[in-house]
Amino acid sequence: MPVPGIIQPMDLEKPSFRPFIFPTIFLIIAGWSGLIAVMLLNLPFLWPRWAFFALVVMAFTGTALPISFLWNQRFLSNRAAVVARQAIWVGLYAAILVWLSIGRILNFSVALWFILGFIGLEFLLLLRERPTRSRMQREPSPPPEPSPDSDSDPDLAPEPDPEPHADSPDEKAADSE
Repeated sequence: MPVPGIIQPMDLEKPSFRPFIFPTIFLIIAGWSGLIAVMLLNLPFLWPRWAFFALVVMAFTGTALPISFLWNQRFLSNRAAVVARQAIWVGLYAAILVWLSIGRILNFSVALWFILGFIGLEFLLLLRERPTRSRMQREPSPPPEPSPDSDSDPDLAPEPDPEPHADSPDEKAADSE
């Protein structure tokens, strides 16, 4: 049985990047080539503009996926959902920055507040997942065995009251007479 402690064993198997290869290649190729096509072949009407923002999210998510994988492999979690979620945060952040710059309201402080908000939100999500992961990794402990003479133990028996209560039925009957 492994002993829980602060220092984790070094023989933990590192996850592979294999599950992320196809999504990364697809998002990078579709995102960046779609962005080039939308910017060169379309006028900025409603649907091409929405396609532009969707392709920005795809392109930056695909670009951030390997970086997020390496970051999580080295420092944080090894779970695929966390890696993908953090890459999606990067894609959303890039799309928000592009949207704000089109409206000419993007400046350094707005970009900084958005990145701090995303980092804070990701920290809270990781904090919420931590107890769930540790509960799933722990083995269930067996229930405690009852002692054979627990019924006859005088220390466990309730102590009798030294004085009768003032509200007992005998005293009420005596008071009413």
